[in-house]
Amino acid sequence: MLLRHKNGASYDGTAARNNYTFNTVPGATSYTIFLWNYATASSTVFGPLTPTQVDFGTPGQGRFLQPAALALGTYTWVVNAANGAGASPWSIYMTFKVGP
Repeated sequence: MLLRHKNGASYDGTAARNNYTFNTVPGATSYTIFLWNYATASSTVFGPLTPTQVDFGTPGQGRFLQPAALALGTYTWVVNAANGAGASPWSIYMTFKVGP
């Protein structure tokens, strides 16, 4: 099952707290977000996140708020869903920029 991102983001400023928004999957019991920082060549994993943690009141959509501000730079993220039967493939990637 493939998840598709609902939208991307570009920010002007010195730091940003990105909202990661994606389509949810019926029957999923968790979601994992993988964030890649090009400037530092490092990754951060958020999850597993429960359906309750990504629910913001819009059926069929999940959202997770970046817990801390991101430094200037370019980032790429993907998300996948999982349940007792296993995990989905990673979604298509979404790239966004923090800064001018």
